[in-house]
Amino acid sequence: ELPTSHQEPCVAEARTGALSLESLMAEWRTVRASNLSLFETMDDEASTQIGIASGYRFTARAFPWIIAGHEIHHRRQLVERYLART
Repeated sequence: ELPTSHQEPCVAEARTGALSLESLMAEWRTVRASNLSLFETMDDEASTQIGIASGYRFTARAFPWIIAGHEIHHRRQLVERYLART
């Protein structure tokens, strides 16, 4: 079982405020391509494996949906925090 992750310490250490938007976008594209590659090569047996994280049970098949929802969450934050100011 994986424990709950607390984002505040991770965010503080990431120091993303010092990175350019271009650098952040390049990192996002790399991580996205890696995730897509993983999910494209996952077979049926692997996709039905069950794990527990933060007290919730789910299959590996759920991860693309979880990641997609997480990305939507962050896109909304970007709009609310940065684009709404203009």
